[in-house]
Formats: sequence, structure tokens, C-alpha cells
Amino acid sequence: MNRFTVTYTQSALDDLANLWLGSHKQQEIADAANEVDRLLAENQHAQGIEMHEGMMQFYVGDFVVQFSIEDADRTVTVWSARLIRR
Repeated sequence: MNRFTVTYTQSALDDLANLWLGSHKQQEIADAANEVDRLLAENQHAQGIEMHEGMMQFYVGDFVVQFSIEDADRTVTVWSARLIRR
């Protein structure tokens, strides 16, 4: 298995912090973020749907992130994180 490194932009980290601070379900947000990290590190190409030109979107419950994959660098960059109500 080829693990990738998952990184977050400062904007995505800010999104995540704001979600966590503004929620009464902090553990659920932390668990979803950890699951995103695990899945994107282990099997990034099988996760999410392509939105446009290399930008992917991936859902874990009501938690959604947008990310891109850099195969040459073996990195996944998370660009945004948010909660949705589906």
C-alpha cells in the first residue's frame, strides 16, 4: 500500500476549527476528520467525486472536504472543510 501524506491548507484548518468550536457535536466532527485523514492517506484515488480539474469532494456523514491529489509528491491537500445537511 502506498500511503500518502494528508495536509490541510490554513483555510481548511480554520474551517475545521470553526466547525469544532461552533458545534455541540465536537466528537463527531473530530471522528469524521480523523476518518477523512485515514481514508485519504490509504486510498485517496477511491475517495470522493471529481468536481473540476483535479479538485475532489469527499463526504463522511455530514462532513465534507474538498481536496486535491499530487501523485508525484505523494500528498493529498485538503482545501476546505464544512458541514452540510443532506
